[in-house]
Amino acid sequence: MGINELFDGIAKVVERFAEELAEQKLLEKEQKNRTRSESEI
Repeated sequence: MGINELFDGIAKVVERFAEELAEQKLLEKEQKNRTRSESEI
């Protein structure tokens, strides 16, 4: 296994982790907005 393949593998793991993190933040933001709009009604 070459160093390039190793770095490529690491980059893919980091990218997947970053996507999951961004998705989680988005869901939390949507939930906050939803509860805020419900409390205004």
